[in-house]
Amino acid sequence: KRSVLPSLVSVLVYLTCTAPAWSGPADGHAAQTELSLAFGCHVFNETSPAIPEAMIDVPVTIALTYHLTRIWGIEGEFSWIQPIEQSIEIAGSGEVDKKSPDIMSYQVCVLAMLPLTDSAWSPFAVAGAGAITFLSNDDANRQPILTDTQTMPAINLGVGTTYRVSPHWAVRVDVREYVAFPADDAEGFSTGSESDPIWMERGSVGAVYRF
Repeated sequence: KRSVLPSLVSVLVYLTCTAPAWSGPADGHAAQTELSLAFGCHVFNETSPAIPEAMIDVPVTIALTYHLTRIWGIEGEFSWIQPIEQSIEIAGSGEVDKKSPDIMSYQVCVLAMLPLTDSAWSPFAVAGAGAITFLSNDDANRQPILTDTQTMPAINLGVGTTYRVSPHWAVRVDVREYVAFPADDAEGFSTGSESDPIWMERGSVGAVYRF
């Protein structure tokens, strides 16, 4: 999974370097602010000791984007990630039904847009940083079991596009790679005095309203 990150970096660099060669807004509406709501699929990669096997959750994401120029924008994003119970393999226990803790993610991002002339499509690359919170839950079917809420720094990198369907409305699709960095003594995420980064992917589809 970690090989995904260099690929996303390459796309981000490409869009950043080529964007100035394009001219004209993505559509005739000179919107500076966008509000989006999206749903999708969030995947936790195997991470010792917290996640013994990849787990899938459902994220609900709201984002507010402000376009500084035709090329650059800033975005604040909040996600509530809903756990889904699934069968996973745990050493010494065999197949068991588990689900992750409830999770909140908050990120501040920079967008590099590629505004195509006379096109409804507007591709972008995005990178940002913030934090991810794993809410405490000591139920036996949680993985990992947490008696205390754990908040850790996190970064994200991704690509996506919007497709204009009217002057004010658009459809947005994006794919992100997230990496969270638990503390070395984080409950449920560390072994002894060491912890591994938590790698996650998210794909989402949503609606955008342009002001």
